[in-house]
Amino acid sequence: MNRLLVDEEGLDTETVIDRLMSVMEATALRMVHRDGQGIALTETIDEHVVAEEVERFLPIPGASVLGVLLNSVLVSAGNRQGSTLRIGFLYRVLQEYFVAAALARQGLSADGFPGEVPALHGEITFVSPGSFGVSTLCSDRLCPGLMAR
Repeated sequence: MNRLLVDEEGLDTETVIDRLMSVMEATALRMVHRDGQGIALTETIDEHVVAEEVERFLPIPGASVLGVLLNSVLVSAGNRQGSTLRIGFLYRVLQEYFVAAALARQGLSADGFPGEVPALHGEITFVSPGSFGVSTLCSDRLCPGLMAR
């Protein structure tokens, strides 16, 4: 997908990565729900939900759920059942990271979230608030020295 979007759509690589990161953040947030014990993260989500996020952040010809699966940390979670394919994150900590990043980007609290979400949320700082992606997302651990500037 990266080559297709860069070559045919004229997007640069950084923009494609930024948009893929946004798809993963939005998908992670849509996997959050409240249960009897509080906030929980579902393990998988329907392919159609991911398709909505792809359309939202990559509204260009050639962008597809398959392209996102091949170029991100989202993976198929088993075989297709009829017309439904379940999708999840490769590792739980990646899902927690993208939830934390989405919350931080929107200025929302991570209190009550499970796992590593609160700790990751506390480390995330946006170098350029309001913009998307890897180039604007940093923490002291990921970008030592940058945050001191």
